[in-house]
Amino acid sequence: MKITNNRRRLALAMFATAITATALTGTADAQHKMSDHSVSSMKDTDMMNVKVGLDGYCPVCVIEVKQWEKGNPAIQSTFDGVTYSFPNQAIKAKFDANPQKYVPVLGGDCIVCFAKTGKRIPGSVRHSALYSGRLYLFPSDSEKQAFLAEPNSFNDADLAIDGECAVCLVNADKHVPGTAEHTVIHHGLRYQFPSANEAIAFQQSPEQFVSKIDAQIEDMIGKMDDVKSNGIRLVGRSGCAACEFGVTPLGSPDTLGLAVVRQDGRVTVVEGAHANYPEIYKSRFDGQQLAVEGHIVKSQGRIDWLQPTSLQVIN
Repeated sequence: MKITNNRRRLALAMFATAITATALTGTADAQHKMSDHSVSSMKDTDMMNVKVGLDGYCPVCVIEVKQWEKGNPAIQSTFDGVTYSFPNQAIKAKFDANPQKYVPVLGGDCIVCFAKTGKRIPGSVRHSALYSGRLYLFPSDSEKQAFLAEPNSFNDADLAIDGECAVCLVNADKHVPGTAEHTVIHHGLRYQFPSANEAIAFQQSPEQFVSKIDAQIEDMIGKMDDVKSNGIRLVGRSGCAACEFGVTPLGSPDTLGLAVVRQDGRVTVVEGAHANYPEIYKSRFDGQQLAVEGHIVKSQGRIDWLQPTSLQVIN
C-alpha cells in the first residue's frame, strides 16, 4: 500500500450488537505444544507454499464452541489465500458454506497494529480474543489488552473504504453504503456492497477495483496536503469540542474548545478561539452557523485542528 492506513482512513472520511470479549476454552498455547506435529510433520512439497491458518487449529471449533481443536491436515479448505484444517468433513462443510463467518479478522493479522500503524503484523493463536462473534489474533499480550480495553475502537479497522461500495465508487463515482449481508473479504479486509450484484462484480476482479480506489485516495490526499499548505475555508454549526466530541484545542487543552461541525460530519477544532474570538466562543452551544478560514495543523479520524485567520457568524 503506498499510503499509511491512518492517512487513508482520513481521506476516506472526507469521501463522503456489542458482545463482551471472551476468553476461549483452554489455551491455544497448551494445546499447541501437545499437537504441533499435526501440521509441521507434513513434508509434501505442495504444503511448503501454503499459508496455514490458525497454526492448524479449526476455525469453526473456535467460533462455535470456543475451543481450540487441531484439524486434520488431510481435511482442508483454502479461503482468501489461507488454508484451514478441520477435524472432519462435516465441520469442513460448515466452513465452506460460510467461510467469512469463521476466518480470523484480517486473516490473522493484528487489528491493533493495523489500526495504529497501518502495518500488517501476524497475530498468534497464543494471544487471541473473541468479540461480537469474530476471532482476533495479536502478536503479544500487550496488543490483546489494548484491544480488550476498548474493542469498539478497533473492531471496524478492517472495514475497507468505511463500508462504502467499491464497485459503485469506481464505476459510477457514487458513495453508496454497503451492508454486512453483502460482505466480501479480500486480503483480510471486509468490503461491503448494497446488493449481491455489486459483490459478485467485485469478486470477479477485486484487484481492479482496489487499485483504482487506491489511486483516488492518493489523489485526495494530495489535495488535502495542498489544503493544509494553502489554507481552507469551512462552514458549519458551532459546538463544544470537548463536550460533544471529547477533544480539546492543541494549544490550550485546559479549555473546552470551539468546534465547527460541517454537514458531512467532519469536525474542526478552532485553535485559540477562547482568546481571539471570545464572544463566538461563549455562544458555541447555540449552534450558530460559522465560517472559519485558516490552516489545518493536525487531522485524526474525522477531527481536524485549524489555526484560524478569520472566524465569523454568518446567520
